[in-house]
Amino acid sequence: MQKIQLTRNEKRLLRNIAAGVDYWPAGMSDETISCAASELERHGLIRAAWTSGQILVDAALTNFGSSYIVNNPHLWNPIDWKWIITTIIAVGTLTVAVIALLTACKAILIH
Repeated sequence: MQKIQLTRNEKRLLRNIAAGVDYWPAGMSDETISCAASELERHGLIRAAWTSGQILVDAALTNFGSSYIVNNPHLWNPIDWKWIITTIIAVGTLTVAVIALLTACKAILIH
């Protein structure tokens, strides 16, 4: 199962919905909760009931949401290994280039 990139607020809301808690996370405004719920619904993790003003009234996990939490219980975001590997290669190449430049400059100064 492919991991989904979730924000901190989306993770907090998803955990509350999964736990069956009757209240929304403390410190989150209605707008923040609505945005997080909208994204979770877009990813197919929850089904949400909305008021006419786009305020979240109720939410429940979908089957996909339940299996997502089972497979990724800590809700860790995916790691972009391609970016990490290319960054390591670029830093290595830069290091070799600087060493070669310093060696060439030292050779010129000696002669």
